[in-house]
Amino acid sequence: MSENVGQVTRQRYEEIVAGDRQLVAQVGRAMFTIGDHAAEIEPVRPQGGSTPHSDELFGVYASLQIYADDIGLSLSTVLNYRFTSHRWLADRRREGVSHKVHSILASIQDDAERFEAIDDPPVGDVTGTRRWTTNLAQKRVGRWPDRPGTVQEKVERVHDLAADEEVAVEVTRDVLRRPQVAARLMEDTATRHAVNDAQRPEHRAESMQSLVKDDAAAAKMASDVLRRPEVAARVAADDRARHMVNRPRPTAPASRPRPSACSRPAPS
Repeated sequence: MSENVGQVTRQRYEEIVAGDRQLVAQVGRAMFTIGDHAAEIEPVRPQGGSTPHSDELFGVYASLQIYADDIGLSLSTVLNYRFTSHRWLADRRREGVSHKVHSILASIQDDAERFEAIDDPPVGDVTGTRRWTTNLAQKRVGRWPDRPGTVQEKVERVHDLAADEEVAVEVTRDVLRRPQVAARLMEDTATRHAVNDAQRPEHRAESMQSLVKDDAAAAKMASDVLRRPEVAARVAADDRARHMVNRPRPTAPASRPRPSACSRPAPS
């Protein structure tokens, strides 16, 4: 384990964390208190059944907007605190678990499942210990974590952000400029075929030209493709190409016959 965390020693870091956990707990208790008061001013009413209710119908938003203004918070914050307090009555709240985690897990509809979940934190990807974090809570309720940890989570986040085609094009263009990324992608047969199939004719021609800069390779390629009748017909329709094929080829200079041993003049 590293001796330092950031610019402080491990011992100093542990002191900071211990003190700040107490502050977070105090802040959490304050948030729960505000939520309790909001729920007292305007209790959360049941929904559904034969007489469904809604907050808007009973003027809940108007009352809580006044309360929010008077204590200097936004209505959305007060509504969030109220809902969290409603889902987590005092005897169900857990010491050592932040109000934010309680707020995230509050979206679990079933009471028994929700109460069981908060007492069974998963193992953290980073710490390797069982302690609730906002990331783990987000995963537990099926939301995107604030900080993707695994490769798959990062891939899924990129897919989500790149749903727009323009964004996808820009992202793909950027990553393909990294040689190691491009090389690994081209190792995948399906990806390579998809790229080739998506090329426009002019792009394919450009790619071919880069592959046949060597005269021998070009001649072999031309010989192969001209055996395909449809290709030969289209090439023959091009005046310049036809002229280049039909023009007289230079004849090699005749080599002088090498005298045989028997025709050599006898030494005098």
